[in-house]
Amino acid sequence: MMRGRLAQRVLVVLVLALGIGVAWGVFIAIGCSIFTTLRPIAARTSEDVVVVADGTPLIRSRSGGNYLDTSLRTLSGKTIELERQGFLTAASLAEPYRAPRLVEGPITWRQRLAGCSNHTKPPANWVLVRDDLRPGRAYFVGYDSFSKLRIGYLGRDGFRVALPPVDDWFDLGQETLGWGSRAVTSASQVYFGTAASYYSGAASARENKLGPWLVYLKDGKTIQEINLRERQVRALGSFAGLQAMGIGEQPLAGDDEQTDDELEETPSVNTWMLLPTQSDNRRIPPRSPFQLTAMQPSFFYTITPAEPINPKHKTAHRLLFRCDDRIVRINPFDGTRKEFFLPESLLNQRLTVYCAGEDQLLLQYGRGWWERGSVVGLLWIDPAGEVTRDETLQLAGYVGGSQHAASLGAAVVAPTLLPWLGGLLGAAPLAQLHSYQAETYAEALSKTFDQGWPGLLLVSLLSILLAAVVFRWHGKYGRPNRAAWTSLVLLTTLPGFLAYWVLHRRPPLAACPGCGRSVPRNRDGCARCDQPFPEPTLLGTEVFA
Repeated sequence: MMRGRLAQRVLVVLVLALGIGVAWGVFIAIGCSIFTTLRPIAARTSEDVVVVADGTPLIRSRSGGNYLDTSLRTLSGKTIELERQGFLTAASLAEPYRAPRLVEGPITWRQRLAGCSNHTKPPANWVLVRDDLRPGRAYFVGYDSFSKLRIGYLGRDGFRVALPPVDDWFDLGQETLGWGSRAVTSASQVYFGTAASYYSGAASARENKLGPWLVYLKDGKTIQEINLRERQVRALGSFAGLQAMGIGEQPLAGDDEQTDDELEETPSVNTWMLLPTQSDNRRIPPRSPFQLTAMQPSFFYTITPAEPINPKHKTAHRLLFRCDDRIVRINPFDGTRKEFFLPESLLNQRLTVYCAGEDQLLLQYGRGWWERGSVVGLLWIDPAGEVTRDETLQLAGYVGGSQHAASLGAAVVAPTLLPWLGGLLGAAPLAQLHSYQAETYAEALSKTFDQGWPGLLLVSLLSILLAAVVFRWHGKYGRPNRAAWTSLVLLTTLPGFLAYWVLHRRPPLAACPGCGRSVPRNRDGCARCDQPFPEPTLLGTEVFA
């Protein structure tokens, strides 16, 4: 009977502690959010690497995220200003796919859809739909953007009015459809996770540029070119160890320059439009998508290059495919290809690839962090994989706060010892093992403890203090099951302590007539000497039934 009553009271305290803990966390989170919103934010300088149309890399700096307050400098630190900032488009090639080490999660709908457009007027929306299997397959289905009626399907054998058989679907293997996808690429925008594609105007073919209606898709070891306008499918070839794909731009040989009209027609997110100069005031700057409609720059740029740089150099699109130990570059206009072997140190790295020249690739990858931003490596390689130039850059940018400070903040939001023990000893190390951030459980546990020990220490000290208070209270008021309640508060910390305090109201204390000690008077006998309390003195006003 006593054990059942104890279990019932413990369950009540646990439920109450859970509610108090959730309310506490929400209250602290809202307070921190309000404080962060009201606190003035210091302007940060963010930097990234851009490559000019002739293959010259530059460092671009933006002050406080203002896209109009932009400066360029060379890798040697010389500041330059360009009349036209035409930058090469790079291909982002993800690292090789590795299945999660512990548990393979389900494939959600946001990982099964990719929206594309045929860029006609009126446009047709084409959606790449993947199944939820591993390995998986996919097909294209098209819809009229106005009537919403289905146009048809595209599979390996081309256009069909009805859904093609599964054997005719494209083989995506383990790849899913999401940002940074290894399975699909286009010179236009691919909208992952949604069936909608957004019309940006009818596009026409341009010299040395891929049409935005062309989509390139991984189909096993084969690359398929899907022409959404013509509703045709064409195999470009097979590649052993195919991992990822992308589209970049390469400077063309010679000194030919793009005309201003050609540059105006280039719909590249990496191309900044022309601003007026003192030598040519007839040029009208187009409105930037990053500025208010009522704002236009009233200043002028002067061309003062620090070294020979040609931002108007003619460029051409190239297809880039990452295989096990190499990158294959294909000219989509004549079918010629060239292979570039990767240095062994970059085989498992995420790469940003620029076609810096006919026989040269520029590889950008992350090398870590420094106190004010990221550390980026730049490698120039030839087809044999030999490094012809190696640069390491420290770029300014967002740097997260100290991990120790973050753990202290987490301890304030969740001041409960039991979740901290479960997280630091179980969940966090297993997550690192799952994502290949550590090779063994001991290594993962060491990393986790090194990051979170300040928060664990704070919660542990608070737990010991509150458990000592409960231990003292239990003895002071003569309550049973002292060890059980002390252990409960030790594990649940602040929420458990508050729930214990709510459930165990403090009774009045008085001196025992037998032993003289201060004891609770909510019972028939003394909690210290077990002697029964004497009957209260009758006042003569009592009524006995």
